[in-house]
Amino acid sequence: MTTINKIYLQVLVQLLQRENLICSFIWICQLAMSAVCSIKHCLQEVKEDLASKRRLCNPKTDYESNYTAPKQTVIGISH
Repeated sequence: MTTINKIYLQVLVQLLQRENLICSFIWICQLAMSAVCSIKHCLQEVKEDLASKRRLCNPKTDYESNYTAPKQTVIGISH
């Protein structure tokens, strides 16, 4: 954190304490952090699920062809 950011954070905390809002601010921050952690956990589960599906759909190794996936061909039409 830069010095300016630390000063702004200290000023924010002082203002919140002076207005008796520090508890509300901490409570809101805790809810936000909890939501971020939940989203991170869900994203990790989705990432793992996609990785496992990718392995199932693409079982080929470097030495063999994958005959389970159809080959895609681009067809162009010129006038």
